[in-house]
Amino acid sequence: MGLEFLLLLVVVSLMIKMLRCLRYSNTDIKRIFSQLVRLEREAANQLFSDFISDQSLNSQQMEFVNLIVNHIVENGSLDKKILNDHPFNKYGSITNLFEGKIDTVKQIVKRIDELNSRTEVG
Repeated sequence: MGLEFLLLLVVVSLMIKMLRCLRYSNTDIKRIFSQLVRLEREAANQLFSDFISDQSLNSQQMEFVNLIVNHIVENGSLDKKILNDHPFNKYGSITNLFEGKIDTVKQIVKRIDELNSRTEVG
């Protein structure tokens, strides 16, 4: 699936979920928020599913990918500059962490760039 389709799916899913929640007057805001956050996490996991399911990644590399997903869920985007900061550099630079897997690094950065370009305002 293409990134544009996944992002469209996220938006449509969020809208459907909100409409369903708001349809019932006894639904409180905490429940709506928790459902939306869960959906966003699922969408972020889907965007990075190629890496999350990559059996060739070691535990440190998987942790790095999960840090990216968590950051995107919490912030909506990710500035690549912070990949050199804590906690992303816990195991060294991204190039050292993915030594011998430069194509994987390029694909992760490309996915971040695509996501950021879709979330920019203006």
